[in-house]
Amino acid sequence: MTNFTITYSSLNNTFTFTHSTNDFIFKSSTTCFEIIGFLENQQYSSTSKSLTSNASINLFTIRSIYVQCNNFLTHNISNSNSNNACILASIPLSSGQFSIITYSNTTNIKSIVDNIRSLSLLRIQLTDQDGAILDLNNCHWSAVLQIDIE
Repeated sequence: MTNFTITYSSLNNTFTFTHSTNDFIFKSSTTCFEIIGFLENQQYSSTSKSLTSNASINLFTIRSIYVQCNNFLTHNISNSNSNNACILASIPLSSGQFSIITYSNTTNIKSIVDNIRSLSLLRIQLTDQDGAILDLNNCHWSAVLQIDIE
């Protein structure tokens, strides 16, 4: 970013962007607003060549992993998509990027499945809390899916 100075406030956990000669705009189509501390889907204009983020920066944008399967309809939904009723489990993340993620269901939380579309071909998806498919950078992963029929 030519002619920009970016400063970080540890007091407010925000960034301030300053351009040396011109006012500037961050367009609503930007995909990094959460990381740099702005609310998404809005346009932001500088004043006097400066713009400070209005939310805390979030360098840890993936907060949970959803295990989803379109074959099953459950009562589990996410706040980003209340129409998605295919979430089997939500795994909270407590580790940083590029670290090993482990999860064990020690409290034996179960999802109740209301409808099964098909068991002949299961397609399990790992997504973030916003519904984006996780890119595991070609790393191997494994899971155990237990189905109890009562």
